[in-house]
Amino acid sequence: MEPKRTVTFVLHGEDDTLGNSLRYVISTYKEVEACHYTRPHPTEDKIHFRIQTYDDVPGNYKLLRTVIKQKIALMMLKRGFEDLKHY
Repeated sequence: MEPKRTVTFVLHGEDDTLGNSLRYVISTYKEVEACHYTRPHPTEDKIHFRIQTYDDVPGNYKLLRTVIKQKIALMMLKRGFEDLKHY
């Protein structure tokens, strides 16, 4: 079994306010297996936002699987920003 692939996005100029709200919204999506964020250091003005999607790419196409995972995670992040505007 392959290890789960988690995509990490670095959001500069953001803190726990956006991180926690965005994590809540994205973690409700059925395509997302796990979603969390961390702040590298309290004095740094950025968060590391991680999205892990379900592994639904069949076959042994490692590179294709990686690209698809990254695109799905980016789609979930964009969708999260859009949905967060409506809360």
